[in-house]
Amino acid sequence: MNPRTAVVLAAGAPVELGWAQGAAALLHMHLAGQAGGQAVADLLTGAAEPGGRLARAHARSLADHPTADSFPALGEEAVYAEGLRVGYRHLDTAGIDVGFPFGFGLGYGRVALADLRVDPVPSADRPSADRTGEAAVDGASADGAPTDGAPVTLAVAHLTATNASDRETGEIIQLYVSRPGSAIERPVHELQGFARVELGPGESQEVAIELTERAFRHYDRDREAWAIEGGDAVITVGRHSRDRALEATLHLEGRVLAAAPADPAAPRTVAETAQRAMPEARHFADDAAVAERRELGLNDPLRDLEHARSPLGRGAHRVLTALLRRAERSGKPDLNLLFLHNMPFRAIAKMSGGLLGTDEVRGIVDLVNGHHLAGLRRIARAALTTRTASRSLAREIEGR
Repeated sequence: MNPRTAVVLAAGAPVELGWAQGAAALLHMHLAGQAGGQAVADLLTGAAEPGGRLARAHARSLADHPTADSFPALGEEAVYAEGLRVGYRHLDTAGIDVGFPFGFGLGYGRVALADLRVDPVPSADRPSADRTGEAAVDGASADGAPTDGAPVTLAVAHLTATNASDRETGEIIQLYVSRPGSAIERPVHELQGFARVELGPGESQEVAIELTERAFRHYDRDREAWAIEGGDAVITVGRHSRDRALEATLHLEGRVLAAAPADPAAPRTVAETAQRAMPEARHFADDAAVAERRELGLNDPLRDLEHARSPLGRGAHRVLTALLRRAERSGKPDLNLLFLHNMPFRAIAKMSGGLLGTDEVRGIVDLVNGHHLAGLRRIARAALTTRTASRSLAREIEGR
């Protein structure tokens, strides 16, 4: 690649960027739409300044994502075991080198950040919803907010932003909260506030970012309520998730929880996370106990044929399952079979192209429920009715 090449990237999601290191500049337009061409021209020529920031971290490799070893799932189930460690929360916690971190973005100017100060709001000045360190107490709604719906402000971060360039520029100042030594498993930090500033050449501006109880709370399963863990929180301000330009500490009143065990290295994959979070999890054997027999209805999926009272229904389930497993073993799951497996009985009428109606499908459900004679009668009666109606419609059309 020519070292003076400027790349304009159009992509709706993160992509592998190993090639980007050879480019002199990279302008990410995401999915720009109809007027994207004019916008690109203005941005490349400096008539306008890039003002966006990445809403997702861009890893260097697909293998760096926690779901790389489990997506797409080959079986019937896709395990979502990442918990809070999704996107930058995972990549930053695991210390994985990325192409571009969450919140990253450049403009033509440069904004300097200085003088961070985090001032706690005195408890006497807060609404009564949060005076004990608990975020769900008398006077607050179930989600920890006051009854009027406004979140309780616990602290305000103040800093100074200065345009250190000779042209107008802007910046999105990002605030992250971390809880080192927490007794709760958390990501290394989380975005909890931001502010956008637009500055003229050499201009300075005071910036304030409020921190509500939502920035610090967790759900206490024992108490079935939102709560705040007492102790110190580290407040970091910067231009993206890995920029620790300014840092301050805020002490929080709340419940002091039992000390956390030594925190092992952050899991890099969903499989590791699942093993840690659910050590008792296991895969059920193929020869599991016979499924319980029960009545099926129009809204039950075809996969529930294993519960059918009729051996005809259970036989159909075995055939469909065998086809699915054969496709899985080949490494090429059959999407049509998966669709059928999860499709409700009522959809058979829509998928038959007019061959079957709802009454015929009701007859099929009767059959799989073991009501063979009733099912056959319903199917025959519905088929005769459908045939008569079709002939009548055909004669009417011909008469016109």
